[in-house]
Amino acid sequence: MNTLTKRILVGVVGIPLAVATMYIGGWLFTAVVAAVSTIALWEYYTLVNAKEISANVWAGMVWNFIVIGTVTAVVESTGFDALNWVFLLVALVFLMPISILTLELFRNRPHPIFNSASTILGIIYVTPAFAALEFLRNAQSSVLVTSVGQWDGFIIVLALFVSVWACDTAAYFVGSKFGRNKILPRVSPNKSWQGAIAGAIAAVLSFVLITQYWLDGAVLVHSIAVGLIVGVMGQVGDFAESMLKRDAGVKDSSALIPGHGGMLDRFDSMIFVSTITLIYILIVTSIESLMEVH
Repeated sequence: MNTLTKRILVGVVGIPLAVATMYIGGWLFTAVVAAVSTIALWEYYTLVNAKEISANVWAGMVWNFIVIGTVTAVVESTGFDALNWVFLLVALVFLMPISILTLELFRNRPHPIFNSASTILGIIYVTPAFAALEFLRNAQSSVLVTSVGQWDGFIIVLALFVSVWACDTAAYFVGSKFGRNKILPRVSPNKSWQGAIAGAIAAVLSFVLITQYWLDGAVLVHSIAVGLIVGVMGQVGDFAESMLKRDAGVKDSSALIPGHGGMLDRFDSMIFVSTITLIYILIVTSIESLMEVH
């Protein structure tokens, strides 16, 4: 069975399951997010350890669950009221490196600076993205919709995934046919500016069309803004993971998904997209809250 056949079969089975999970949401979506983030984080630590660095894998996994669990609790209690829970996340940000460095004291492994830094980077790089997806799916917010509209986390998350796919597809086909000016050949030799621009346009159009058609009361300016986040930061996320794999000397983060590589490979764009999208919404929410106060 060749690679293309494997990719098609995985897509036929995986896409309906992924969409169904997004649609159901709730604790099922949270459980899937926790599982996928755990695998992706493990793959990141595998890349790190290929460089003869001893990242604290178990500490990273524990912090992954702490962050996902905290976000789940926040969703259940306060939704998108950003100003109420940002201090809790700030506290976790301070506690995490303190705990990692404390544990490193007792590991007696060479290169403690690199070990600790790599462990912390994995948690900051991978975990927030999946926590953001859980938040976007299960929380409620007035951002992206008008006062008469209704937030639909399923449509938002589905639009993000479709836009990432549209971006990748447009960038690949346009880049293959018209790509002449390479962006970062030392990281990804085949990626061109022509393909990147086509991908960004496809991402914006996809996100705008889906949200304007299916999301009741969608605000056009926010749809365009998030579409740009997908089109730009999704491709940056792809480059970032390619850089990590190239440094580790591997083609894929793992062989978990036949024809597709690992979870980190499948979510490299979404890791940047979901995090920046959530930050954008939290900033807008905070600004709107402050304006209401005054």
